Amino acid sequence: MNKIYIILPVHNRRSVTEKFINCLAAQSYQNYHLILVDDGSTDGTAAMARAKIKNLTVIRGDGNLWWAGALHKGYSWLKNNGAAAGDAVLLCNDDVVFDVGYLQTGMDLLSRTQEAMVLSSIYTLEDKFHEAGVIADLKNLSFKSANIGEKINCATTRGLFFTFGTFLKIGGFHPVLLPHYLSDFEFTIRAFNRGIKILADEKLRLQIDLCTTGYYNSIDNEGIAVFFKKFFSKKYPDNPIYKVIFIFMVCSFPWNLINTFRVSWTAFKHIFFHIRKLFKIKR
Repeated sequence: MNKIYIILPVHNRRSVTEKFINCLAAQSYQNYHLILVDDGSTDGTAAMARAKIKNLTVIRGDGNLWWAGALHKGYSWLKNNGAAAGDAVLLCNDDVVFDVGYLQTGMDLLSRTQEAMVLSSIYTLEDKFHEAGVIADLKNLSFKSANIGEKINCATTRGLFFTFGTFLKIGGFHPVLLPHYLSDFEFTIRAFNRGIKILADEKLRLQIDLCTTGYYNSIDNEGIAVFFKKFFSKKYPDNPIYKVIFIFMVCSFPWNLINTFRVSWTAFKHIFFHIRKLFKIKR
């Protein structure tokens, strides 16, 4: 297990991506190949990466791949370009930074447990601990950020190492059903259900910028048209359509029905109170 294939989705945030690329170029472990999935960037992101990284493949998108589509493009590229089962794969966001020994540490940890996924421990840019994986309670549809040392059954794909053989065992992503949010949770829950352990290690550290994507601020002050557009957007973490799809992909009976009711009822109340609020304002 010598080479690392790094699948990195990017879209029009060159200054953010460049910080990642600079960290990658400085690594002590240089036997890697970067698969840059550039989903329609117009800001020169790919050209910047080409100037700094020698072992690079750029896969172009038209701006509609989103997270799962980009990672699935990387998965397909690996299958079609001769990746060996023992080669390592790293899935990562571009809004992270890491020290010069990050890849070496990941490879060392993975070499000890090739049948597992090795997850990075996440810290903020201020070096405050954020999470070391996720504990998913699929009966109550709740997700708790794990502390270092806790057993986890779910994770983001932010700094996730595994072998290509493991990737083949799990399969790729489902970009039509889950184009963005929850696609990483579905992927890692599927892996866990197929007997693949997910292990977070405090020696494998990433620092993340928590304010780079998604509609994290309230959308309740928007007009009705904008509210609905954002409420059902792929960028909105609480989009009820994708939540229901996720439920039927990961929850068993009867929890799939119970959780669908919970999500639908919550969405109905959110829409109802927003419309009532706008009606009162107009009056």
